[in-house]
Amino acid sequence: MEKIKELIRKKEKRCFPFHPDISFYDATGINNKRWAKIYRGEIEPTLPEVKAIAEFFEVEITELI
Repeated sequence: MEKIKELIRKKEKRCFPFHPDISFYDATGINNKRWAKIYRGEIEPTLPEVKAIAEFFEVEITELI
């Protein structure tokens, strides 16, 4: 899912790259190992995970699909 990587790159600021922390994992319900696989494109996120990621980054779910 390259769209997730693209979204994060758009949201990142030059001096403040995105590093998921406990608040991200709690808000999305995705653990760190699963997130790493999703981010690298090794697995596809479920629809609830995509929805949670979209809510966390305050974007429409359609931007990630």
